[in-house]
Amino acid sequence: MRPLITFGILFFSLVPFAAAKIVWMSNWEIYIMDDDSSNIQRLTNNTLYDAEPRWSPNGKYIAFVREQERVTNEQNIDLFIMNIDGTQVQKLTTYTGIDVNPAWSPDSQHIAFTSTRGNYTSIHTIDIETRRVQQLTRNNMLYYTSSPTWSPDGEKIAYIFTRRDPFEDAIYVMDANGKNPRRFVHKVGSSYFSPQWSPDGKHLLYIEARHGKDDKVVIRSTDGILVKEFMLPSTERWMISLVCWMGTRHVLIHAAGDEGLGQSDIFRYTIATDEVLNLTSFSAINDGFPDWIHDTTLGVFPIDKLTIQWGQIKQIN
Repeated sequence: MRPLITFGILFFSLVPFAAAKIVWMSNWEIYIMDDDSSNIQRLTNNTLYDAEPRWSPNGKYIAFVREQERVTNEQNIDLFIMNIDGTQVQKLTTYTGIDVNPAWSPDSQHIAFTSTRGNYTSIHTIDIETRRVQQLTRNNMLYYTSSPTWSPDGEKIAYIFTRRDPFEDAIYVMDANGKNPRRFVHKVGSSYFSPQWSPDGKHLLYIEARHGKDDKVVIRSTDGILVKEFMLPSTERWMISLVCWMGTRHVLIHAAGDEGLGQSDIFRYTIATDEVLNLTSFSAINDGFPDWIHDTTLGVFPIDKLTIQWGQIKQIN
């Protein structure tokens, strides 16, 4: 995970809790907001590092990763879930290495994730009720797999396959039980990130990066046909870290300017018109890892949550 500039919250006001649809990370805490970046509400508040929030398809939970307090010098990141109002935080995995990239199954009963268990980065699943972990891909020092994403029908998982020497990066699709992997897309010299199934299961969305060139976002049909590719405005070179569907008409993008060294923001891209809207365009603030859910899926929120006014957020570090 890439370091982000920290900021402070200086002002809060009590207002009714609205049906927020976008969950994201800012300053290693989890927040939610409406599609137009209004009604921003903070869900976590601690000295640890929270990131990669993901709505459960049934609208009941948010999965995320949290870097634990370090007893040793080794990095320790585990999976957690919480209610969508930030209450009842539950730790799913207890492992001394790294568990990241949570991806819910369509029935909200399992999470696929990337883990360094067994010393090699591979894809696992965990049963939410029993906490049983199952390994789907078996890797070695020559290649690894990461960034799983479940198809809407629950039958397939797309993921990133990376070979170290000679270098090869590709998107693969396998059965949900880890069998029958097949290569979906690969170009010599390209790296891939953040594959995501469309809500109707007909397309895959992902990031394609080439050294010395702007990252681009690509949409392909599941049979491999190129549907659309686009880049963010070229006033500066953007490093795109994550993309996700926002229904079928929009895409949410997490990107940092100046090739990853500048401010990190969340953008909403309209597929039909190529319109790009910066949802978190505030000086010296860095935001990322967005995920979207339709508000009709969400349950009833409690009132009297602390809502943050963006105009009152200032950098303090």
